[in-house]
Amino acid sequence: MEQQQLTVDIETEIKKLPVGFRFEPRERDMIVHYLVNKILNRPLPSNAVKDINYIYHFDPDQLPISEFSGYCNPDQAYFFTQVVQGGRRTTKCGYWKAKASGSEVPVLYDDKTIVGFKKSFRFYSGDEKSNWIIHEYRVNPDLIPANAPNQIYKSKIDSYVICKIQLKDLSD
Repeated sequence: MEQQQLTVDIETEIKKLPVGFRFEPRERDMIVHYLVNKILNRPLPSNAVKDINYIYHFDPDQLPISEFSGYCNPDQAYFFTQVVQGGRRTTKCGYWKAKASGSEVPVLYDDKTIVGFKKSFRFYSGDEKSNWIIHEYRVNPDLIPANAPNQIYKSKIDSYVICKIQLKDLSD
C-alpha cells in the first residue's frame, strides 16, 4: 500500500513540473533547502524527495526508483528516511556497506560553512558488489536555529537524513 501511494504522489508531482525539468540539486541545497525544512516542519521547495521508512531495510530492486524517471536522471531517486547512527544496514538479500573508510565528509555551503555531512554506501548481494550506491546526507546540528524547540527537533536532527540512491558504474 505504501509503494502504491508513493507512485500516485510522484505522478501528481510530475504533472506540476515544467517540461524538461530534472531534479538534480547540489549537495548543499539538499541539506539547506530540503533536509533542514523537513526537520523543522517547514514547507519544502518541491515534493521531489519522498519519505520512506528506513531505506536500508530494502534491496535496491524493492525501491520505487523507476517512478522518479519523469524528473530525475535514470536509475536515480531521492528519499527522506530515518536512520540509527551506527546501526546495521542489512536487507533480506544483502547489505549496504560504507564505502572507503566509512567516515563522513563535510558538505560546505561556501568555502568555510559546514552545512552537513555525507556518507556513501554500496549495496552487496551476499559477497557480490553491486552498482547501487546511496549517498546519505545529514544536517550539521549547528544549522538549526537556536530558537527552535530543541526537545522536539533533537531526535529528528540526529535521525533524519536525505538519501540519493543511484545506479553507478562499478569502476567508481
